[in-house]
Amino acid sequence: MKFALKAVDPGRQVVALELLFHMGLDATIRRPDKKPLGDCKAVQSAISAAFPGVRFALERLDRATTRDIAEFLKHTVPSDVRGRLTHTKSEEWVGGDEGDGFSAEFMFPNESEIREVYVSLYGDTARANPRFSILHDMKGWEIVY
Repeated sequence: MKFALKAVDPGRQVVALELLFHMGLDATIRRPDKKPLGDCKAVQSAISAAFPGVRFALERLDRATTRDIAEFLKHTVPSDVRGRLTHTKSEEWVGGDEGDGFSAEFMFPNESEIREVYVSLYGDTARANPRFSILHDMKGWEIVY
């Protein structure tokens, strides 16, 4: 997203300023029937077919950070919601792809069954739609914004 601002200096000259804001669009890939997408390898393979430049890496989550988040949630979120928010695994798969005018980051836990993939899109996010259509045509997966 691009914003152009005009400012007037004390000498009454107009100065144009351009600010660039990089805002992301978050989404979730899942099956319409809410069943698992498959195992880690199957999910990576499907995403790689639709986004050929994606590279996945297994990242370990910082346990201290997880404890800090749990402590914060204990004081700010009701207990019935807190239990769902603090259920995390110690590893997750992260993959990134630079498309034509957009970039995408995919994240999902390192578990035997993957129910959904979290996606963050940046840039001209509409240009990612044909790639998500490939996933839909291949697997029937949907993207929910």
